[in-house]
Amino acid sequence: MGAIVLGNTSRRRLKIISGTIVAIVAATPAFAQEAPPTVDPPAPEGARLPEAEAPPAPAPVPEAAAPEVVPAPAPPPPVPAEPSPEVQALLAAQQQKIDELEARVTEVEEQGGEVVEDKLKIYGFTDFGLQRIFAADSFSAITDTETSFVIGNLNVYFDAQPIERWRTLFEIRFTNAPNGNLVIGPTGATRTSTFQFDPHAGVWDAPMWGGYTVIERAHTDYLASQYFNVRVGNFFTPFGIWNVDHGSPVLIPVTPPQIILQSLYPIRQTGLQFYGSAFAGAWELGYALTVTNGRQELSNFDFDDDKALGGRLFARNDGDVRTQIGLSFYRGNAEDKIVSFPPTGEPTTSSSWEYDEYSIGADFSLDAGGTRIRTEALVQRQVFEPGKRQPAFGVLGALVPDGYRYSGYLVAAQQLPFLGLEPYLLLEGARLPGAVSDTLGVLSGGVNIHFTPFTQLKLQAVRVWFWNLRDDPRSAAGFPPEDLNHTILTSRLVVAF
Repeated sequence: MGAIVLGNTSRRRLKIISGTIVAIVAATPAFAQEAPPTVDPPAPEGARLPEAEAPPAPAPVPEAAAPEVVPAPAPPPPVPAEPSPEVQALLAAQQQKIDELEARVTEVEEQGGEVVEDKLKIYGFTDFGLQRIFAADSFSAITDTETSFVIGNLNVYFDAQPIERWRTLFEIRFTNAPNGNLVIGPTGATRTSTFQFDPHAGVWDAPMWGGYTVIERAHTDYLASQYFNVRVGNFFTPFGIWNVDHGSPVLIPVTPPQIILQSLYPIRQTGLQFYGSAFAGAWELGYALTVTNGRQELSNFDFDDDKALGGRLFARNDGDVRTQIGLSFYRGNAEDKIVSFPPTGEPTTSSSWEYDEYSIGADFSLDAGGTRIRTEALVQRQVFEPGKRQPAFGVLGALVPDGYRYSGYLVAAQQLPFLGLEPYLLLEGARLPGAVSDTLGVLSGGVNIHFTPFTQLKLQAVRVWFWNLRDDPRSAAGFPPEDLNHTILTSRLVVAF
């Protein structure tokens, strides 16, 4: 998957390649034939000439009469045989390739760049599984709890680097959503259907079910140096561990933590990111700074000029015990936008809800042999504009209050020396002011079975508890929060390619 860069030394490399081809051809018996030298066979070990056959000793010659020694003429160089038609065709094809490479290098160097081979790489991962939810009837009424085979992720990366220092990365996820999605309304819920007749099937009644295509990320990077790089586009928020690791092949559990599920910071943003790193001894010190539109769950556009700011600092040691410590922050403004058209006058805009948010988090990871540990914690402050609060989940007419939200998790895994087994344990807690409950806890365990470096089976059991720690033992929803307690059994077969 690594790219090979042909830069200022490209022509020298091409000459080396050409010389190597010629040398190989010259060393081939079909091209050069040389008569082997004549060597007298050695006498048998221990043998000597008979006494009578020994040559007489030469008579001494006066020094003045010694004959002049004339060196023998050097033999003429061997004449190479004429190459066969097959070899001549091979040499012509190789020379054509070299000429094409020279022309390509010349064209790009004239433009001030360098040639990169494998300029487009395609890779990704998939996961499929089986899952079951055990819950109270009131919980089962708002979601599907039956044992079901599911499609997890179908993610494909398009990684392009046509010119050195410039890289563009797209990650696309294919889904069958929202077909069958349960939409809850004031009086009940309905199922979403994406069924239609396929207009391109050649007949009028061919069935077809559409699905969403999710743009997970799409950005272009200018790789100036190790110390400073620029990313522009839609990217994952550089916050904590989970959101940066992202892909199911590298994550330990199947289920994401509450930090992600409750969106305590934007999962992805559109804007600018500046990042880089430097080494201080055995430690790599890195940073990321972002200037973006903020949360884009509502819109891809920014409804005001109050840009969101965020960043991350980390220190990483890649020795025998790989450790990383990180600090992340985010500050942004979120709001919706309503456009009104009065009977007279110009259209007006307003927002029905608006709030400022501040998030700060810390994370730590450790890899030592077969041991993997991941933990991170976060606190978010949410402050609404007067008269502009969001509706609370689960209770009609309830509004979200100002307040702090806390969440954290710890996951530890141990690779066993047989069968590719990696058992793990996950602990998680969250304090989230809401109308139904304000606190939840998660206890989870599972095992990953690594068949190959690219294929693994993830098995996980999750138990979730809800509590309401306010003075009223019953929530504003009118039913005990423990009715939301549930257990999940889930699995995923993950393949990276």
